[in-house]
Amino acid sequence: MIYKDNNIQLFDLSTSEEIKKKYIKGLNEIINNKSFVLGSEVSDFEKNFSIFTKSKYSLGLNSGTDSLEIALRVLNIGPGDEVIVPSFSFFATSEVVIKVGAQPIYCDINNIDLTIDKEKIESLITKKTKAIIPVHLFGNSCDMSFIKKIAKNKSIKIIEDVAQAFGSKFKNSYLGTIGDFGCFSFYPTKNLGAWGDGGMITFNLKKYLDDIKSLRNHGTTKTYFHEKVGLNSRLDSIQALILNLKIERFNNSIEIRKHNNYRLSNELNREVINIHSQEGQPMNVFPVTINNKNLLKKAKALLTKNDISYGSYYPHGLYEFPVSKLVQKKNAFDNTELIKENIITLPCHPNVNSTQLSKIINILNTL
Repeated sequence: MIYKDNNIQLFDLSTSEEIKKKYIKGLNEIINNKSFVLGSEVSDFEKNFSIFTKSKYSLGLNSGTDSLEIALRVLNIGPGDEVIVPSFSFFATSEVVIKVGAQPIYCDINNIDLTIDKEKIESLITKKTKAIIPVHLFGNSCDMSFIKKIAKNKSIKIIEDVAQAFGSKFKNSYLGTIGDFGCFSFYPTKNLGAWGDGGMITFNLKKYLDDIKSLRNHGTTKTYFHEKVGLNSRLDSIQALILNLKIERFNNSIEIRKHNNYRLSNELNREVINIHSQEGQPMNVFPVTINNKNLLKKAKALLTKNDISYGSYYPHGLYEFPVSKLVQKKNAFDNTELIKENIITLPCHPNVNSTQLSKIINILNTL
């Protein structure tokens, strides 16, 4: 069975004509004002981001990776400290822990929604544990009530990695507003994507505000005076401009992603395909696994033949890299080992129309 309609991309990077026109107008204003970094567009976006997420403070940064690193540094986490991270995520989650000199402690994921296995967290906590980084993978939420209870009992901090889950919620709260810090990425493929790189850190305690502002700007407290070694992590005005235009229209995007999640979840053949999305979330991509190797190979071939892009990530657990600093037994990650071999992610972005969604479903239901 081969369908001949338009290619279906895993991520859609197109932009409406309305946004393009407003962007060009705003770009001309930035050029005329000559305020290219941390300009008024950035402060406007920070305010709009706080309004949308209901976070008290939001500060724009250069990337989601920088937001994770800054959160660790604000908490003075470094050599001798341990940070619990999931074993299945993008490398940045553990990279920042290693970069600040701390020890990542890898926790296996569950095989339902692929987020950190909450039942295994407490056994990994030691006197050296200073923080946990729950990753809301693919748009799925970690069990934040459970994690908050453990964190409170053990006096450890929570740094939410929300890179792939802007717009998703846990109960009635947007992800990134539940822990001590929320760390967001605006890489173009994210739910809220810039036209380059960008990030945001959210928090509710004023005591962190000045420190984060300093760290994002080379550790300065005033012009050319540096109290600490910081980062060059300032969100530029051009990225803030496009992000502002997109966040104004984001509620519609959320609803379409939810609808696409619903259709894929309810119409794909669950006898062959394992569904790993949470109900009601605006998924970044739609994760499934097919445990039969021959059927997995056939599924990939059918999708490719019919011009449907898919993802196969992540092919490695975070504990497998030469720089992973693994101090645990590798056989502690059974779910990660299984998922990484059998996962594919499907398109579910707002520009996948009903006909294209039916195409994806019908093709995979031939397995």
